[in-house]
Amino acid sequence: MKTSDVGTQATLKVKHLLAMKGTQTKTKQVAAKKPPRVSIRGFVKEQVLKGLDNAAIWALAQPRFALADVQKYYVGWYRADLVRKGDLTKAQAAPRGSTK
Repeated sequence: MKTSDVGTQATLKVKHLLAMKGTQTKTKQVAAKKPPRVSIRGFVKEQVLKGLDNAAIWALAQPRFALADVQKYYVGWYRADLVRKGDLTKAQAAPRGSTK
């Protein structure tokens, strides 16, 4: 093969690639939006506002957040923390049907 043939072939490949580049359409990949992350605190606050007691909230939170039995106090702690920070009043934090 002659040196000029190699140069010609390379030039033809480059021209072919440039021609192909112009005909291809670019597709933009759009990533699926992730659902908003729900923290344990946010979940407990939502359930407290619904009026659930600690046992009912624990029954919902334990499987959802893979909590161990020793973490059962989380629900009561978050309930008290919401009152302490002023996000809830004592009346709102008391479970419905409670005599407190």
